[in-house]
Amino acid sequence: MSKQRICRPVILYNRVLPPAKTVEKWQYCAWGIWDGIDVERNIASNEKPVLGEIWGYQKEFCRQLKGQYTAHIIYAMKYDDIAYDEDFWSEKQDKAYPFTFFVKMQLKGNVERLWKDRTDLQKRIGLQDGIIVNTYLVYDNFDLLIAIKARSYEAGADAIYGLYQEGSLVLESGRRYVVKNSFSVFAMKQDIINKLEEYHIAGAVEEADIRIIERQGGGSAAIEKELKSCHKSILNNDNCIRKQILGEEDEIISFRQIPWSVFLSFYKDEEGIINNTNEYYQKYLLGTITTIARKAPAWPAEITEYKAESEPEEKVYSQYIEKMLERLKGIRENQNIDWGKELDVIVNALSKFRQPVFSDYVFLTIMRPLDCLLDLSLKTAQMGKSVVIENRQYIFDFIKNLNMYAQNVIGSDRGFIQTMDGDGKAYAIPVKLNAFCNAYIFQICKLLNRPINEEGKKEENARFIEYNFWAVPGITDRVRVKEVCWRICKERRLIRVEIPEHEYYDLQRMMIILSHEVAHYVGRGIRERKWRYKSFLRAIAHVYIYYVRQQYYVHMNEYPYNSDISARLEERMASLLEIVLEREENEKYLEEKNDLQYKEEAVVEIARKENEEYKYYISFIHKYITGAMASIAELGMENIFAPVLYRMQDEEKKEFLINLDEITYGFIYKYEEGSTLLSLSTMVERLTMVYEECFADLMSILLLQMTPYDYFKGLLKEGLEQGILPEDAASYDYTFRALMVTVCMLRKEKEINILAWSADEVAGAAEYEECGDFVAEIALLYQKYYVKEERIYHTKEYDRNCVNVFKDKQIIENIVDYLRRCRKKYFMMEEEYQDDKRGTEMTRMIRSLYRHSQDDGDGKGLEFQMMEQQEFIEEYKKDLFRSDIRKRK
Repeated sequence: MSKQRICRPVILYNRVLPPAKTVEKWQYCAWGIWDGIDVERNIASNEKPVLGEIWGYQKEFCRQLKGQYTAHIIYAMKYDDIAYDEDFWSEKQDKAYPFTFFVKMQLKGNVERLWKDRTDLQKRIGLQDGIIVNTYLVYDNFDLLIAIKARSYEAGADAIYGLYQEGSLVLESGRRYVVKNSFSVFAMKQDIINKLEEYHIAGAVEEADIRIIERQGGGSAAIEKELKSCHKSILNNDNCIRKQILGEEDEIISFRQIPWSVFLSFYKDEEGIINNTNEYYQKYLLGTITTIARKAPAWPAEITEYKAESEPEEKVYSQYIEKMLERLKGIRENQNIDWGKELDVIVNALSKFRQPVFSDYVFLTIMRPLDCLLDLSLKTAQMGKSVVIENRQYIFDFIKNLNMYAQNVIGSDRGFIQTMDGDGKAYAIPVKLNAFCNAYIFQICKLLNRPINEEGKKEENARFIEYNFWAVPGITDRVRVKEVCWRICKERRLIRVEIPEHEYYDLQRMMIILSHEVAHYVGRGIRERKWRYKSFLRAIAHVYIYYVRQQYYVHMNEYPYNSDISARLEERMASLLEIVLEREENEKYLEEKNDLQYKEEAVVEIARKENEEYKYYISFIHKYITGAMASIAELGMENIFAPVLYRMQDEEKKEFLINLDEITYGFIYKYEEGSTLLSLSTMVERLTMVYEECFADLMSILLLQMTPYDYFKGLLKEGLEQGILPEDAASYDYTFRALMVTVCMLRKEKEINILAWSADEVAGAAEYEECGDFVAEIALLYQKYYVKEERIYHTKEYDRNCVNVFKDKQIIENIVDYLRRCRKKYFMMEEEYQDDKRGTEMTRMIRSLYRHSQDDGDGKGLEFQMMEQQEFIEEYKKDLFRSDIRKRK
């Protein structure tokens, strides 16, 4: 038996009204709401991840849409005997077993272990006579796709019906499953229908109803007359009866006990009267829906009743819904809010997915973010009109994403089968995949949100911040993260992560991206903000002093001071910057909160609380550093440059100070939007980016235990998405970002039991074609600017490109030193929380998921990878439901 990764797209089609005259080349004719089905070839390969192949297939499929039908694709996946799978769908089996059934099934039980039981279940169903069975795992909002081929309709229908008869399924493994919900479609190869004479289909249809939508009045009567005319010896007023109905359809033609050969002939291409290509169909009908029925067999005298466990999630769901409705009432009553109607609709639409009949991957992912949005909306409205105006667009954008999400997930719900659809979905992310991404964010957030103090010890009474991230597919070129109402409540924060559709199909990259984005917000115990604050100011002071020295040389052809004095000047400048920022800019920050836009007392109070820690945020430096530098310049730089001035004569001092003023004001204000010239603004922007991005990179590496190759490959892809070619990487700061993270991660002598990279591992990444040039460039930067300490003194190159601030060993060391402190703090946190068994288990699962995200699970199969993700979602659900909603204010 040769096992292989298998992924077959199973496509369900529904014709739009009115139907086209052309014959759709669908493999199967289907009865019920669907008109046709295709079962495609295996698109999985051993060279590429299956999700990547799915994305490629989806793009190609969408290019071929004709606007004549709607379509829903189910990707049927497993790791199994490829020979059996190919034989099951072969023409040989079509002839032996012409009746085909597709069953979408949701099960109750230990579903994350289903990958071990799928083949057991397949054998169990296949023990019945007259059928063969094939089972698949899926990413949709159900657990299994079961395909049954049967010699007769009765054999296939009984096999499906039998799944319910015992109340629950007990497999050889001893595990028990209850069928919560299923949807079955009966179909037959169109080739068989077109060549009925060759196949000799025996037996009779017990009952069949064709519900008809007429093109014009009397259409059903004309069809009935034509049917009886074509089959005089078989159809009569007893077994072919036309009935009037109200509703979407106009009439029903009911058949009783007619041969299958006659019934199937109605659906032959062009010849069959219920085929849309037939002239009678085109003349009289707009659409039909056919249902086939037979008398149900008796249930066993004794049914094994499955005692369902209590549904704790239903209780939590109900509490969330109750709290949401309470908040909606407050929102409706507030005159400042003009988005209440939209929230009403979304809460109603999503809350239906909480019902226990469905395996929930829909409401599960949006429950906490939606509750948080309602809470923040209400708080926003209570603060006053000006705050509503400021936050309205953020809330509108979030609601727009919510609405798109609610529309697009319906394709995986049973309700979709009962509703005609315009097929205008913006994206088609499988709900389990989106649920996994949100489960992953939730667990990463919990791991990084464990509070520790400056000494790296547990901070028992730390203020807890609830972070509500929501990952959602979006029409966007790259991952975009936006916090909603970020000033309203610091204890509850809501962050939307909008992800391009194609990124979902590269699971390894998705895990890197999401951990990186979470690290931008979470990790205050690891982030070392106070140290970063001082490090950042030292970097600004260093660049300014170096800039003055370099510019003075350009104008005067001489240096006003040497390197030893530079160090003293930088220290004085950094200290003064810190003093000015703390004394003056904090006051300005609070003054801003009292201007006309922020007259509401509640906002001012939030600002005062926020300001206690705000000065250590990079955004504070970014916002107020220009004012601080200008304040120092207005007072005069004599105090800073005293070690230089005391050696000069009066005329020399005067000339130096004139030049110094000109250079300083040029440094502070020389900035145009989009400029790359070195100035205070452009330098701070570059430093801000590198400090923040390096920290987020570092957290991803440590959380996932990434290799140098994984890191460089991901960074290169990020650069390509921004239009940066590998050969041009040296001109961009993201290359220096990689340099600093790499230097931080290089193993030191005592670092044996913690994650670190060896020089050989880094060099080994260069052996991969996609990383070779990039790694070589990083090695060159390392030698030039970190080891040899090369600098640009005699030209204007330093001034022309703000990226050149990183061509300085002291800047690199500043950032690397900060990163090493964060790295050390991360491992201190892991050690301090080693008794947290839940956190340790989640860390293990996350790293295992990451290792298996690009292969089939160390040879254990595609199903292992899928079930690992399923198990992770189930663990997420357990953690989510441990929180007590009643305690939430």
